Amino acid sequence: MTSVMLQVKQENPGIAFTEIAKVLGEKWKNVSADDKKEFEEQAAKDKRRYEEQMAAYKANKTEAADSD
Repeated sequence: MTSVMLQVKQENPGIAFTEIAKVLGEKWKNVSADDKKEFEEQAAKDKRRYEEQMAAYKANKTEAADSD
């Protein structure tokens, strides 16, 4: 869990996950574009990693099916 999520949970004990998501969404809306940039770059990098790993997985899956 991220530190912000933990902070929201501590400030609102017993809060449902859906409510946490709403609070976090509101907080994200108020973050400046400069502050968001770091997270958006991180997300783009992780997306590329995921796509590369998924392509390798699918290639291995296809090879395994062809060898059966």
